[in-house]
Amino acid sequence: MIVGETIKELRRGRGISQQRFAEIAGITQPQLSDLENGRWEAPRQVLIQIARAFDAPHILTAAIRSSALMMVAVKMMGLESSADETGRLLAMIRAELDSLQTLIPSPRHPRAEILTHASRLADLANLLQILLRTDR
Repeated sequence: MIVGETIKELRRGRGISQQRFAEIAGITQPQLSDLENGRWEAPRQVLIQIARAFDAPHILTAAIRSSALMMVAVKMMGLESSADETGRLLAMIRAELDSLQTLIPSPRHPRAEILTHASRLADLANLLQILLRTDR
């Protein structure tokens, strides 16, 4: 739900209707509604499209955070998570960290904002590495 709430806040903050936002993002209005309300988990490519179309890299941070929190919950419940799934998520976090750290600070993305996103992702990467070690 983290991603949907983040997207809803972005859309409302920009004063854009669901229909218009969906058109710009390259999805349908019903898909956007489902995404905002936690009924549809958009593929990473859709989230990338939204992040680019609305100059909002924090959408990807929210998606990664949501996935990481899900894996933590799975681990805390004593359920098994796929090592491949954990490894993929860790790779996504590292790739996103790399891309955030190469952003040039601008009025739209001040240095402090970029560092905040990078710090959150680094914390998630550390958490997942701990989870990987405890799986063994």
